[in-house]
Amino acid sequence: AREKQVLRTADFLLTCSENQKKATIGELAMVGKLTHQNFDKKMVGKLMNFVQPKLINQAYDLKLPKNAIVLGWLSGFNNWADEDLLLELLIPSLKSNSNLYFVCTGGAYSDLPNGKYEKVYKSLKKAKLLGQCRLLNWVHNKYVADIISQFHLGLNTDLDCLESHFGARNRI
Repeated sequence: AREKQVLRTADFLLTCSENQKKATIGELAMVGKLTHQNFDKKMVGKLMNFVQPKLINQAYDLKLPKNAIVLGWLSGFNNWADEDLLLELLIPSLKSNSNLYFVCTGGAYSDLPNGKYEKVYKSLKKAKLLGQCRLLNWVHNKYVADIISQFHLGLNTDLDCLESHFGARNRI
């Protein structure tokens, strides 16, 4: 009900991707906001995620051995993160190769109690693999570029859901 109210009363809406922009235009049509009287009015825009490289340039020591092969995960464990697939990949891989390390820059969302981060943490702990993990929680954005530069492989195990198709692709 709240989203419909916003759609009906907003003069202009910003989205974070072209796909999300198109979906929002469709939503405006569904609530009767698009009419012959405003067909030429720009009602939806997009503001892509932006990183200014000059500001994000500070070194971050992951405290890894020189021969480490780093598997990286960016961002947190939202509803569209497939933690089961992530664990299905990580646990046997880390067990079979002591040079593999998992680095995670995100964590749990305080306003989204889905238990996904906790499940990943407890599963890695139970498998006795925390020594091969750097669970950094939420790091300041000034370190992110340096952390990414240390990844050998970026992991993206998002579920096949609408948010994965229409939202921002921050993990990629």
